[in-house]
Amino acid sequence: MYKNDEQNNYDPQREALEKKIEEINKQIALLNTIKNQSQAKLQSLPQITPQQSEPVINSQTQTPADKIALFKSYFRGREDVYAKLWINNKTGKKGYSPVCKHEWDRALCRKPIIKCSECPNQGFLSPDEVAIRQHLTGAQIMGVYPMLKNESCHFLAMDFDKENWLEDVGAIVETCREEGVPSAVERSRSGRGDLPLLVVPTVV
Repeated sequence: MYKNDEQNNYDPQREALEKKIEEINKQIALLNTIKNQSQAKLQSLPQITPQQSEPVINSQTQTPADKIALFKSYFRGREDVYAKLWINNKTGKKGYSPVCKHEWDRALCRKPIIKCSECPNQGFLSPDEVAIRQHLTGAQIMGVYPMLKNESCHFLAMDFDKENWLEDVGAIVETCREEGVPSAVERSRSGRGDLPLLVVPTVV
């Protein structure tokens, strides 16, 4: 009788342990499935080339030519025109206009009556190394036109200026990280803390 009572007490414990092991095996199988799916997705993603990975920049060893090349690799836009910042000292108004070799030549330039985009005598200059060097040294502030003529682009610039800008930037950066797209966050020229600028290099 004592032996049967001991057997009856043991069976529920065994059953509970077997059920627990079964649940663990199910969890292991599920984790293996998730692992295999993640590995398959990882293998399907494009490999990040050295050009796409974030370079380790040492300004002490970089030559001016290196810095110009780095700038061009990140901010690739239209090659037939670029813009520069202008400021009206009387009114304080400022903006960007395309750089034209005929600017203020009264025989060819009719600003501000005729806009640069509508001028029949356009002589836009290319963003060459001289222009980029002037920008990097602070001699002039230039801007690029990211949208190419075929409506594609090499990078995206997004401006966040709403109350939840911090959460929005975080979400974009996390998405870029998951998709293997390099990204960088920079404060806007305004200097206001709620106006970060996100630059995302892309592939055409």
